[in-house]
Amino acid sequence: MIEQLLNTGAIQDTGWSYEEEEIAINPLLISIAPVLRSATEMAGIKFEIQHSPTDLNLKGDGRAVRQILTNLVDNAVKYSKATMITVRCQLETGKLVLSVEDNGIGISETELARLKEEHYRGDVASQHHETGLGMGLWLVDNFAQMHGGELIIDSALGKGSCFSVHFPHDRVL
Repeated sequence: MIEQLLNTGAIQDTGWSYEEEEIAINPLLISIAPVLRSATEMAGIKFEIQHSPTDLNLKGDGRAVRQILTNLVDNAVKYSKATMITVRCQLETGKLVLSVEDNGIGISETELARLKEEHYRGDVASQHHETGLGMGLWLVDNFAQMHGGELIIDSALGKGSCFSVHFPHDRVL
């Protein structure tokens, strides 16, 4: 929560100090896998990372990309009631797509429309008294936009969810 507050303050007040670099995606996934796996294992959820079959590099801010994946996995652990969470990296029509998919309870259409709002905490969070500030997806959305990308949420009640950040083709190296 502290990291989210600091990131939010940086984006809102002074602007995130964007540090563009060439990010090797598979090594990035390998480096953050222990943190992501720890969170899922503590919750009794199976976890898998599907690396890109080719070496993909992204022109962007590595801290922001790590935060995107961390926030998406953290949300899936807290809110989805899933038994399996999968992180995927793939190339789709020239775009780099990082996604976090779960087989959990899904999200209603009403909530889907509000998930990117700052401080919005869905029904599941409220009903189960989950801690959080409602900033995680707002940050993910802002980090995606910072890269010229887009956060896409695909979900239906009872069918799980897939949160994907699509980075534009001109950022893929």
